Amino acid sequence: MTSEFARNSASLIKRFRFVIFAFWALLALAGLKWGLLFTSATVAQYDSPDGSDSAIASAKINKHFPSQSGTNQVTILLKKKNSAPSTGIIDLPGMKQLQLSLYNATREEYGYDVANPCDNCFFRSMQSYWLLSDTFNATLLARSFLSTGDAEGESTLVVVTYDTDESTDKIDDLIDFLDKRVNGFLGDFGLKDQVTHGLTGIQPFANAILEGIADDLEIMDTAVLPLALLVLATIVQSLPFLLMPIINILCTILSSFLIMYPVALNMDVVSFTPSVMMSLTIAMSIDYSLFLLSRIMEETNEGRTLDEAIPSMLDNAGHTILVSGGTLVCCFLGNLFFPLAMLQSVGIGASTALIMALSVNLTLTPAVLYSIGPQLMGCQDWLNRATHRALVNIGCRASTDALHDQAVFEGGNGAINGGGGGGGGGGGGGGGGG
Repeated sequence: MTSEFARNSASLIKRFRFVIFAFWALLALAGLKWGLLFTSATVAQYDSPDGSDSAIASAKINKHFPSQSGTNQVTILLKKKNSAPSTGIIDLPGMKQLQLSLYNATREEYGYDVANPCDNCFFRSMQSYWLLSDTFNATLLARSFLSTGDAEGESTLVVVTYDTDESTDKIDDLIDFLDKRVNGFLGDFGLKDQVTHGLTGIQPFANAILEGIADDLEIMDTAVLPLALLVLATIVQSLPFLLMPIINILCTILSSFLIMYPVALNMDVVSFTPSVMMSLTIAMSIDYSLFLLSRIMEETNEGRTLDEAIPSMLDNAGHTILVSGGTLVCCFLGNLFFPLAMLQSVGIGASTALIMALSVNLTLTPAVLYSIGPQLMGCQDWLNRATHRALVNIGCRASTDALHDQAVFEGGNGAINGGGGGGGGGGGGGGGGG
């Protein structure tokens, strides 16, 4: 028996299904405009928990070395290629010009003066072998920017320090500026075929993470999602029904990202949170759709109408996914009790994705079924007939007429055999009479 609550819920969804469509459509449109900004609002670094050794050490550094407070570094690695001459990298023709030209470019762009550095400016300092040895004759200090060990003299570093209080866009502009200038100077001074370069540091690392997130989302969209939908279609045995999980996934992602965007603007949200949310959204949406649509197919195959099947779906499969999803939400919210911002942000993001997935599946799926459910089932019937005709045409399946003729033939043979048996029995009876 279907519960009264399920019947009332289904009745409300049927009555206000167009309001439900409008609500989720508006959330999705807002998510397209603002929600997609969520990934760029995440951070790759976060403050240490209060009272931890790291927080105590940071406080002492800020107290005794205030000029280093709120700074980070970008390190440019210049490394010889195997095809380069056997001389050390700093002695390669053009290497000195490259490092000094890079300094001159930063002085023009950011006003940095190595002889008179500014502790309150965005661009704090630049250090490299030729800049230190040529400007200050600090050869011993300059040698600390050369590689040692087995690859002695094969690589050299250029270290740039900047103020982290500036916007992320300004820091990204600095990184792009350094990368393009080094790449250009390698070509200008004939070092392109002899030296490779790369940038590392907190911000380049964060940018690489964001690029990785974009790649992960692309892989999910192009590989994982179609495979999951194929499995769902196989189990539910309905291709048109796949429209619902696709809509549910899109609405869940856009709405959950929209909710998390202001959260990311007001607290540190670690950069891999969107990937976790995306994975949970796809997994749970497919799982919830499997429960709901399987129940609908089971009910309709037993002869019930959609108006009778949808309340039963909400009462049985809906209760299952609500308990399952609620348990997961409580588990992820438990991350809020940890003092680490990274775990807290993941807990908030995952819980948001799960709550939105539950809301979408328990409202939008029955609303779609009430609106175009018969049409979707009719499309599946047409696909079944078309598939059957195609298989008959290629000889993989017998036609309906052939199966009917075979049944009639087998029925006629049975009748004939039954009649012959009866006649023989009659003859036997006559012999007995004689």
